[in-house]
Amino acid sequence: MRVLLADASRLELLSEGDRLLLLHAFDRLAPELQTTMRSGVQRLIHGSPHRQNVLLADGEPRFIDFETVCVGPIEWDLAHLGPEVAVDYGEALNSRLERACRDMTSVKTAAWCWADANRGDLRDHAEFHLAQVRRRFAG
Repeated sequence: MRVLLADASRLELLSEGDRLLLLHAFDRLAPELQTTMRSGVQRLIHGSPHRQNVLLADGEPRFIDFETVCVGPIEWDLAHLGPEVAVDYGEALNSRLERACRDMTSVKTAAWCWADANRGDLRDHAEFHLAQVRRRFAG
C-alpha cells in the first residue's frame, strides 16, 4: 500500500496534496495497527467483507470473493461494513482498534480506487473514502 501511495505516477488522477494526505494517514496508522493487532485476538477473517461481497442465501449472510482471506482481528472485517454491524456483532470489540481499522480501510480503498478511477464506479468509491480520510486527518 505504501509503495502505491509513494508513486505519484500510479495515482495521476489524485492531487499531490491528497496523495500526501493518504500517505501521511497510512504512516500514522500502520504502526498503531501493527501494535494493536499483535495484542488482540487473531482469527480467520474475510479481509474485505463489503456489501458487494456478502449475499443473502436462505435469509443468512454468505461471503463471496475470498481472495483477501487472512488471519487478523474481527475489527478489520467490521471496518468494511457500516458501524451498525459492529454494534450488533455481539462480542466485545476493541473500539480503538476498530477506529484505526476503519481509517486504514478508507486509506487503502481510496488509494486502490484512485489508481483505477476511470473504471466503473471506482471514482465514486475513491472520492467517498478520500472524504473520510480528510475528515479524520486533514488539518
